[in-house]
Amino acid sequence: MVEKPKVGRYKKWQRRKRDVLLSIAAVVLFIGQVAMCIVAYNFYGIGALLYPGWILMVAAIIVGVLSWYAAKRQSRTEDREWLENTVLVDTGIYEVIRHPVYFCFMLFVVSLMFISHWVTIILGVPIVWYLYELMKVEEWINIDKFGEEYTDYTDRVPRMNFVSGLIRFYRKRKDQL
Repeated sequence: MVEKPKVGRYKKWQRRKRDVLLSIAAVVLFIGQVAMCIVAYNFYGIGALLYPGWILMVAAIIVGVLSWYAAKRQSRTEDREWLENTVLVDTGIYEVIRHPVYFCFMLFVVSLMFISHWVTIILGVPIVWYLYELMKVEEWINIDKFGEEYTDYTDRVPRMNFVSGLIRFYRKRKDQL
């Protein structure tokens, strides 16, 4: 179940200075991380963790494309952005994890940690933490937006445990057959 913050904290979410500053800090850290990857790749050569890093990067791209496809397919309005749905998207990759877009970004940041120098770990850890905190805020925004339907969804689908989500997904498919 989702931990509930103070009552009314996210009832009507608005951008606060803190949120804007954290977002700017995350973007700056991400740019620094990418720059360090370029420097490390050019000067240090291929390391042992380079290949798992590239595999994670490909996995991040796949998760991102699957989340875009699922949201676009289930969206009822054509004129809205794919992340601004008016209906709860719970098909496709959203049947496996609740926040595939955040998960995609986290995988991408972690892949950069593997590919590059140790400095990218220092830059990447705060980004991953920030994205996890944004996930929790997003859940309360969705609870306010979709109500009981989203609360039921949180009981069925894990936040970002991909392995547990796949196991639940295949068990559900097996039971339906």
